[in-house]
Formats: sequence, structure tokens, C-alpha cells
Amino acid sequence: MSRADGWSWRTFWVSLVALSSLLGLWGLATPPFAVPDEPAHFLKAAGVARGQVTGLPGLPTAVEVPPALAATRFQTGCFVFRPDVPADCAPGYDGPDGPETEARTQAGRYPPGYYALVGLPTLVVTDLGSLYAVRGVSAALCAALLAAAVTAAAATGSRLLVTGVGVAATPMVLFLSSGVNPSGPEVAAAVALWTAGLALVLASGPPSRPVLTTAGLAAVVLVLSRPISPFWVALIGLSLLLLAGGRRGLELVRQRPVQAWLGVLGLAGLLQAAWVLGVGALELYGGGRPLTLGERLEGSLVRTDERLQQMVGWFGWLDTPAPVGVHVAWALALVVLVGLGLRGAVRRRAVLLLTLVLGVVLVPIALEVASAEQVGFYWQGRYTLPLAVGVPLVAAVAARRPRPAPVPLLAGVLAVLAVCHLVGFVTALGRYTVGTGNGLGLVDAVWSPPLPALVLAVGAVLAALAWSALLLLVPVAEQPARVEQALPV
Repeated sequence: MSRADGWSWRTFWVSLVALSSLLGLWGLATPPFAVPDEPAHFLKAAGVARGQVTGLPGLPTAVEVPPALAATRFQTGCFVFRPDVPADCAPGYDGPDGPETEARTQAGRYPPGYYALVGLPTLVVTDLGSLYAVRGVSAALCAALLAAAVTAAAATGSRLLVTGVGVAATPMVLFLSSGVNPSGPEVAAAVALWTAGLALVLASGPPSRPVLTTAGLAAVVLVLSRPISPFWVALIGLSLLLLAGGRRGLELVRQRPVQAWLGVLGLAGLLQAAWVLGVGALELYGGGRPLTLGERLEGSLVRTDERLQQMVGWFGWLDTPAPVGVHVAWALALVVLVGLGLRGAVRRRAVLLLTLVLGVVLVPIALEVASAEQVGFYWQGRYTLPLAVGVPLVAAVAARRPRPAPVPLLAGVLAVLAVCHLVGFVTALGRYTVGTGNGLGLVDAVWSPPLPALVLAVGAVLAALAWSALLLLVPVAEQPARVEQALPV
């Protein structure tokens, strides 16, 4: 099942199974509508599936859906932002029968592509149980993108780049990917685009078709995900071009398959831009007040640390942070990866890596300062993840002629990541089963998930270990002659 260009379908399918297991467990452990803004996105998906692409006018916009689906807006009010309250306070999910009724959604002006796909199950199951099916479709898309990233990394012959995918896929990435929110596929597509793009630009000769297809599909999914997503595609594309250099960039652009994918991406970008500008999808509203420039700068800057933590693990509606140890351990894993990648780093790549790190900090501040008077300080860490996931991936390929990364050290890093995934999962599960500060809730759950909490926790142990073992043991391709000896092994 392996190809001469290093692509292995076996690696893809095994990765897909491992990731689907992790995302499925997250989807079962998270109560309905406990993913950020999930009620709004679920209603938007149900509306788009019924042909209501823009929804009825107003702020928020409205859709007409079955009464049980319209009741989603009442499901989370008792426990959201109250981490000590378990999720059993939410009303039952057997909604009333009757004709379709109007429901308001704050996601009404979002681009419809993601919702047209994930909303299909609501046409078959018209009660709130359809949420799990919608989550399943979204999670399958994210799992496929992340599995393709692992496979593209392995195809380069770089075990360090494979580890970089593991560092990029933080607990927050998996949590978002398990729910109904376009942030999930946006981030998963960014991981795949960064990884496959790096494999393309740091090679020589004609591009690998599977890797090019991964990069092309990931770029299209990313550009169509959220109103701001084309901005991230542009930044990632610029970064990859700077890494490639002029000669390799021209070599790639002259390839007909590359030209075809650039044409598809250009068309997708134009459609997205037409939608965003046509319906005003980037317009923000509510929450602002008069502020001086200094007040806006200070207000955004002091939130930097919180935004960085949110990219690792800050679950629910930003009301359930992972323990401090998870954030510290993940940061140390990133430092180790950066240290390994920077040994003998090429100056251009080292400069780009530093620029990326600064961008992760400064881009949110710049965007927030520009709009704080209108909408307040709204930026969340997940919004920056499409850019931030590039840091461990670029670090992994920074050196031109690196020494082999010590396998025991990589094993230690991946073991730490497995523990972090498990601790984050159990923390979020306990928050919903018994409330934060009331124990783990594995045997005395107040809120009962679809499977017993203890079963979910045991499954999380096995899935986290399997994911890290996969990243450590996945066969990496022997580098073909045309691949530049720039990728760590």
C-alpha cells in the first residue's frame, strides 16, 4: 500500500482510525451544545441543509427548522460559564412536533460550504439527537485532514515532522474538531496545508501527486471554512513561498498539476470573497465602548497569555481550562521540538520561524485593537490556531542538514503529549459530569454521557496512547533521490 513517492495509504487509514477514535470520544464526552457557539452553528447547518443559505434578515439572522431543532437555544443556559454546575440541568431533548418554526442564529451570515455538508443528517433525524450525527460528519472531515497531514509528513522521511503534527494537534484542536463549529475543519485543514506544503516546497523535482492533492484539498477546505480563513491561506502561502525560495517556487508553479490546483483555489477564494463581502460576514457587532489607542493596546496585550493557553486546552465555552501542568508540559514539548529543529538551521527558515512566533502574538492584537471600540476584546485563541500550528511544523524542517532526532527523546515528547491529552479529556469530562472541583465523576456522574463516564475515560487512555505510539512508530519513507536533504530524519 506504499508508493514510490513515499505516500502510504496504510499510514493514512491507520491514522484515520486513531484520530476518529479520539474525536469520537470527545464528541461523546461533551454535552450537546457545549462546544463554543455550537447552537448557532447547528441551527445554521440545519437551515442550509434546507436551502436557507442566508437565512431570514435580521441580527442575528433566522432560519426555519423543526421545533425540536429550534429548541437548541435553550439547552446550555444553565451550565455554560458556570463550570461548577454539571450538565444535567439542561432540559430534555425530546422536542415538540409541528411545523417548522423560526430560530435565530448568530452564524447566519457565515459562508455555507461547511454547513451544507454537516447539516445533511438533520434532514433525516429531526430531533436533537441529530446533533451527534452532525458532530460525526464534522469529526470525520477533521480526522481525514489530520490523517493526511500525518501521511504527508511520513512521506518526507522526517520523523521530526511527524512529531510536529502531534505537537500541532493540541487537545484544543481535537476538542474543536469533535463538535459543530467551522473552527474545527479550519484548524485541521491548516495543519494539513502546512505539512503537505512544507513537503512540496522542500523537495526537488516534480511534486508528489498525493501530497499535492493533500495540500490542494486542505487549502480549499481552509479558504471556505470561516469568513477570515482566506487571510490565513494567504499567510500560509506566503510563508511556504519564502521557505521555497525563488527557484523552487518557479519550478512548482510551472507544473501543470500545481497550476490546476492554484486555479481551483483561486476560484474557491473568489467565491468566498464574494460571499463575505456580499453579505457582510466580517461585520462585528455588540460589546464595544469608546477607548483610547493606549487602552485598546493594553486591553489586548494583557489577554495574550490567556489566548496562548486557549490554543492548548480551554474547553467548553471558555469556562474549563486544562490544568496548568498541561499548558506547561505542552510548551516544553514545543521548546524541545524547536530546539531539535533549529540545530544547524538555515537563516531564512529561522527568521521565518521567529516571524511566525511573533505573528501568533501580534496578529490578534492588531485585529483586536482595530475593532475593540465596536465589539470589545473578542479574540479567542482558537482564532489564531491556523497560523500557530505552523510553528512546530516549520521548526521541524528549519535545518538544512540536521542530525537525526534521538528516538528516545521523541518518545518522551510523545508520551508527555499523550498524558496531556488524557488529562485534558478527563478534566473536561469531570466538569460536565459532576462540575469542576467535585472530583472526576467517573463512577458518580450527575450528568450521564451516552456511554458511561468510566468507559469514556478508559477509551481515552487507550486512544491517547495509540495516537502517540502511531506518531512514534509510523514508518517514514526512505527519501527518494529527488527530495532535498533538508528534512530531519
